[in-house]
Amino acid sequence: MAPKRAKKTIGRKQLVKKKTAISKPAKRSDEWIGGVKLLEKSTNKEVLKNRDTIMVTAHVLNVTPLGIVVLGGQPYLNKLGRKDKLVQYGKGKWSVEYDWVQIAKDDKEKAICKARIVNGNKKPLCDWAIGEASPASLKMGTLAGYQNHLAQTRAHNRAIEEFIGIRIHNEMIANISKLKQVKGSPSVPLIDTSVSAEEMGGGNNGQPAQQEVTVQAEEEFECHECGNIINKASRDYSKKLFGKPLCRGCQELKKKEVIREKVL
Repeated sequence: MAPKRAKKTIGRKQLVKKKTAISKPAKRSDEWIGGVKLLEKSTNKEVLKNRDTIMVTAHVLNVTPLGIVVLGGQPYLNKLGRKDKLVQYGKGKWSVEYDWVQIAKDDKEKAICKARIVNGNKKPLCDWAIGEASPASLKMGTLAGYQNHLAQTRAHNRAIEEFIGIRIHNEMIANISKLKQVKGSPSVPLIDTSVSAEEMGGGNNGQPAQQEVTVQAEEEFECHECGNIINKASRDYSKKLFGKPLCRGCQELKKKEVIREKVL
């Protein structure tokens, strides 16, 4: 009977090992935390914190929570979120038109795609935006072989940013101001609407660049125009260029104002 017991014990150990092996992919998927993941039931503090971040961000940007992705603790608009804004502003009449410059035929080739916004009559509303993806830019192993998909996604997001990026930023500023007037309202996280979730997740094993991860650990400052939180580097750059601290979105607005004044 002794050998039988020993065999049974080994069997239990093997089962435990198998369960551990199955749980590892779930941990890795937490690096990319999106709306779908955070709408699941959970008691994990980190998941709950990221869920709150998604809901607040979705509120001030007026998009579905599924259009927000949290990377390194910071929220970003993903492809769905940007498409949501395009549909809102265009009242369903605007769409994205694509033109392939180069399609990757294997894992080693570079993919290049162009995209622009057109109206219901297929009339272009902005210039072409270019999205590129090569093996060198795909540091995530799971994205190998998906150069075409990523190039198209990048072109899609960049075209929308070029066409309505400023409008998205302005709407966010107005909604943040309204939210701050409500007593007991939640704090709004740092939101950079000019960078898409797919751009941030295309490298570094799905994690944002190091400076993006450590932004909140640095000394924080407020944008003079919208009150959004900015870091010291952004403040110093903006003060040198515009004479006051501005976030990236407000800097773009100021640049456009300067160009307009020169033209007039």
